Amino acid sequence: EEGLIDSQRDAQRIHYFIKNEAVNTIIATLKNLYCP
Repeated sequence: EEGLIDSQRDAQRIHYFIKNEAVNTIIATLKNLYCP
């Protein structure tokens, strides 16, 4: 499961990003279905 998420540190904050486009598509679809 390595490589799905990437992070970037900005001072005291850490920003997380989804690297895998397929996972991003699944999450976007779930958001559209359940978070109108």
